[in-house]
Amino acid sequence: MKLGIEVKTGNDIGMFYDLQIATAKRQGFVPFGRKYLEEQFREFSNVGQCLLYTAYLRKEKLAQAMVIFYGQEADYHYGASSEEGRKYPGAYLIQWEAIKAAKRRGIKRYNFWGVAPEGETKHRFYGVSVFKRGFGGQDMEYIHARDLVIDWPRYAVNWVIEITRRITRGL
Repeated sequence: MKLGIEVKTGNDIGMFYDLQIATAKRQGFVPFGRKYLEEQFREFSNVGQCLLYTAYLRKEKLAQAMVIFYGQEADYHYGASSEEGRKYPGAYLIQWEAIKAAKRRGIKRYNFWGVAPEGETKHRFYGVSVFKRGFGGQDMEYIHARDLVIDWPRYAVNWVIEITRRITRGL
């Protein structure tokens, strides 16, 4: 690339975790736990369904993304960037490389997951939504997931835990 940004794939999920922590502090969200990320990456990458992309500028890490390939869809699962990375288009280059990898696999759809409603500039996901929509494509809305409750007492405990998590993560 013209600016000297280079994108590589690797398996250092610890490096991704550290960058996610920095991103979470900067943007005010609760990050995923290291073990959770490690287990997800291990399970998907063991069957060739996950790549961890890193954008570098002269050995400095700018951004990372975990992309999952499954069936006819590639999903931008998680992303993170350094403060310095916000000044350079490393995150864009990562997405371009992931889209090209999906095409090489014969995948028909690249899913950026979750965007703010169109035009809602005050929404907490507005900035990342501008980034995602910058690649084109179309927004698709799905019905929210529903729970089939079989055991009400256990469900109530789970519900309290999930509500607490949602509040903690600011969702």
